[in-house]
Formats: sequence, structure tokens, C-alpha cells
Amino acid sequence: MNGLGIFGGTTVKYRNPILVPDHGGQAIAWPGQWQEQEGCDIQAPATATASDNRNGTLSQYAIYMPSDTQIGDNARILYAGQELQIDGMVLRVADPLGLLDYATATLKAWKG
Repeated sequence: MNGLGIFGGTTVKYRNPILVPDHGGQAIAWPGQWQEQEGCDIQAPATATASDNRNGTLSQYAIYMPSDTQIGDNARILYAGQELQIDGMVLRVADPLGLLDYATATLKAWKG
């Protein structure tokens, strides 16, 4: 966690994906044990409606984390009672002033 104590006050639980054998290839799976990451900030979602073969709502949150986070690409995040998934990669951002480097990602949840 960052030493400044100003980054974020939210603690999230997460599971990083692992690769498992699947019919001669590999597939992504998430182990059963949740780990915790302190010092996060999650911003309100943007929502959209999609009707590709079904109707539903896609919510997208932005998560900001300490730069040394162990949360990885495509991780599952447990936040406010719902399980969200990182959409793609965790990006590491260097603060141009050198004060507070951070990591960020987009979280998504589909309902419908």
C-alpha cells in the first residue's frame, strides 16, 4: 500500500486467474481463495444496454490501486456484494510529478 495514505480507503477482495489444462489446450480459471488489496478507489460505473442475442446491462467501473498491487490482468474482484472482472490489463501509471504512482483497470459486470 502507498505510504501517503491518501490514495483510496476501499479494501477489495480479488482472485487472479490461472491457466488450467482444457481438452489439450489451456483455459483460464480462478482459484477459490480470495485475497485482499487495501488502498483502492472505485469510481461509479458507466452503463450500457446490449442486445446481441439477449438484452442486458453492462456496468463498467474504474478501479485505482497502489502501484505495487498484486491484482493481475483479468482478475475477479469482489466489491459491494458483486463479482466483477478486470476487463483486460492492469495498467501501471507513473505520476508525472513523482508523487504517487498507481495502477488502474476497468471492471465490468454483465446482468441480463
